[in-house]
Amino acid sequence: MLRGWRWLLLIVEFGLIFCDASLVCLAQTTPPAISSESTVVLVPTLVKTKSGGLVLGLSARDFIVEDDGVEQSIQLDDSPEGDPISVVVAVQLGRTAALQLEKPQPPSLGDDGSSRRRSGAPLSGLGTMLESYIGEGRADVAVVTFDSRVQLFQDFTEDIPAVADRLRKLGPGDDGAAILDAVLYSNKLLDRHPAGGRRVIILISESRDHGSHVAKLEDVVRQLSASNTLVYSLSFSPARAEFMRDMEGQNSSSAQMDLLKPLVMAVNGLRKNVAGAVAELTGGEYETFGDKRSFDTRMDALSGDDRNRYLLSFQPTNPKAGPHAIRVRLRDPERTAVVTARSMYWAVARQGQTGTSR
Repeated sequence: MLRGWRWLLLIVEFGLIFCDASLVCLAQTTPPAISSESTVVLVPTLVKTKSGGLVLGLSARDFIVEDDGVEQSIQLDDSPEGDPISVVVAVQLGRTAALQLEKPQPPSLGDDGSSRRRSGAPLSGLGTMLESYIGEGRADVAVVTFDSRVQLFQDFTEDIPAVADRLRKLGPGDDGAAILDAVLYSNKLLDRHPAGGRRVIILISESRDHGSHVAKLEDVVRQLSASNTLVYSLSFSPARAEFMRDMEGQNSSSAQMDLLKPLVMAVNGLRKNVAGAVAELTGGEYETFGDKRSFDTRMDALSGDDRNRYLLSFQPTNPKAGPHAIRVRLRDPERTAVVTARSMYWAVARQGQTGTSR
């Protein structure tokens, strides 16, 4: 066991990620080291009861945050509800998305002669739900659409009603669903829009990628791990994919943890369920829906969860460039709760400047 840990440390030291043959291996040349003064890691954290109720009123001392197995000194910032937010809505138009985009049909007459309004396609009310998600806070919103290609449908704007109106005009695309390309594009779009505040990608797609040709698995893992972006995934995949949103062992009392496990899980997850894996990687949430009612319900729930996350942060005691595993749990071992937070981050060296390591 000791030899295994020494080998693991050697791997991390030289920035080489070793996977078994079933995974895509990641090779990373170690960039110059970064100092703790220029590194702040943000860890938005959601705490719920086993039955799904929000756990509120916790303080920083209620949490334990570990970076590569080492407990960190953490801070709990004010509630993010009033902070500005930049949102990219990435909507799949290709493949089976056409079924989700059909326009609401006119009322029909029931057997008793009464008028019955049909609920319409699940995404017909996306604009309205987006307005509800944003609420009264300051927000910039952009919309990305994708099939086999990714396109900027709406650049960042604070005119949320105008965005909602444009979203009603979405139409079906081709037979592609380049999810990886869309996620990477959306993340880079946020990078080019440094407005401060929170960063969110709302991904509405199938669960599996079909046709990405720009983004590679390792690019998506690295870029999302080096970003303070939360990804919320709403999947309309016909075959409901099973996905474990909480990293295995996240609430375990075991002191040992495989430092490579989050990275291996992320790569493996991206191969099986892109929509779920990108959400888990960033500490976001993954849900599926089958009709308009369930879509509206899921969207509304995500809005409430987003406003009630604890914004934890820490300066790493060992901010070595490369991948770092994050573990977040409650300090009280008797308190049972489901803790959802990002499972890793990627420390990057920035030449000639200071900033936030994501």
